[in-house]
Amino acid sequence: MKLKIPKDIFAPIIGYDDVKELFMGALKMYGDGLPVHFLMVGEPSSAKTMFLLCLSKIKGSVYLLGSRVSKAGLTDILIEQKPPLLLIDERADGGNMSFPLCPVK
Repeated sequence: MKLKIPKDIFAPIIGYDDVKELFMGALKMYGDGLPVHFLMVGEPSSAKTMFLLCLSKIKGSVYLLGSRVSKAGLTDILIEQKPPLLLIDERADGGNMSFPLCPVK
């Protein structure tokens, strides 16, 4: 499935041009059927969530909060919906994580 990515998808984000190029290049490769995975790690207020929210505007994408999704819920989304783009935000805001997706220390 070819993803339709608006050229201005990251317009709300100032700077981070290298990250924008990385995302765009990888998403264009997805059209060739290649799986693409990202793990974003960084200081608070470094636009990680903003990038995911911008990407969530791509048709068919699913945006989830890791603290709000269960293993069963995630499995259902993957099997039933088969989203071309699954965006999971860990959002370390003190919330209860029912399913720690990828703890980073």
